[in-house]
Amino acid sequence: MNKKEEASKKRRTLQKHELITLIAVFIAGILLGSLVIAGPRLQVQCKDGIDNDRDTRTDYPNDPGCSSNRDKSERGSIACDDGIDNDGDTRTDYPNDPGCSSPSDNSEADTVNSCSDSDGGFVIGVQGTVSGYNNNQPYSYAEYCLDSNTLVEYYCSGVYPVSYYQNCNPTNSTNVTNSCINGACV
Repeated sequence: MNKKEEASKKRRTLQKHELITLIAVFIAGILLGSLVIAGPRLQVQCKDGIDNDRDTRTDYPNDPGCSSNRDKSERGSIACDDGIDNDGDTRTDYPNDPGCSSPSDNSEADTVNSCSDSDGGFVIGVQGTVSGYNNNQPYSYAEYCLDSNTLVEYYCSGVYPVSYYQNCNPTNSTNVTNSCINGACV
């Protein structure tokens, strides 16, 4: 074999090695790329014995976010178990959002405490009623006369009801009212 043939053979061998290396790098890139794209395999959360979404409920069928024991997430589509601040109060889901009575509650709206006043506030000349929710319990308080001179006036202080004993006939006053009748000073 002459020098020219020998050099040509070395070149072909080198080209084969380069081609094999290039193919190996290409295959390795594809394998690594598929691992990056697929990411780590998600563990099935609805049968792992852990309260993954911290809603005080664990796994299927106890966690309302689990549709089966093969579900990969304990988060569901129910408002108090979906991982979203649905009512915009910066708190998310049960037990962190006071509007959620349980993870099965489908509204984060805070009905725990609320107050409305039919006469618009502290108005002693009109009988009014305050109503709403106090610790999720409904209430309704109508203003009434404790005696002929004393009105029990209700009004709202934020989301809470407040009562006040108002004397309808105060001494040393130019108040035109002088007695309590039908829940109002007249």
